[in-house]
Amino acid sequence: MKLNKKNQSAFILIIFLSILAGSFTWFIIEIIFKNIGLPFSLSTGKMGFDIEIITFYINVNPGTVLGMIAGYYIFKAV
Repeated sequence: MKLNKKNQSAFILIIFLSILAGSFTWFIIEIIFKNIGLPFSLSTGKMGFDIEIITFYINVNPGTVLGMIAGYYIFKAV
């Protein structure tokens, strides 16, 4: 699908959900390796925003970037 004004919100939603999924998957992989005995972490720390009503933080890691790339290809495939 090509990106235009009509489907821009769908594109942002797909990218956002794939970033969350990629970050969560990478976090699970880190936990599995830690339990095996091979601790490593490639996370940069919490990034996000905090206004007094809403707070949102995400740990940026390689899964975030991989999720963003996967979301782009998912959008193109639809």
